[in-house]
Amino acid sequence: MSTTQVSDRFTALPDDQTLQATVVALEEHGFSVDVVDDLRERIYTHSLKLEDARAYAAYGQNSVVGKILEIHQENPGRIHVVLIKQVVGF
Repeated sequence: MSTTQVSDRFTALPDDQTLQATVVALEEHGFSVDVVDDLRERIYTHSLKLEDARAYAAYGQNSVVGKILEIHQENPGRIHVVLIKQVVGF
């Protein structure tokens, strides 16, 4: 049995300077950005409530948080990014 070294590259939180540089870069490319301390703070108490109401009105079914998003290409101004200062997976 072999062991695999796991890097903290995707689980370590960035320092405040790196986080701020990321926000600036995203905003310069047309994204709106929020930085929050907790996943529930934005996703479950704000975004999910709005999306759930929209989905129910449009499709007659509720919405859930069930996906992880990767952005490969998008037009500026069409995406709002929420950066969470918390390890949330992997």
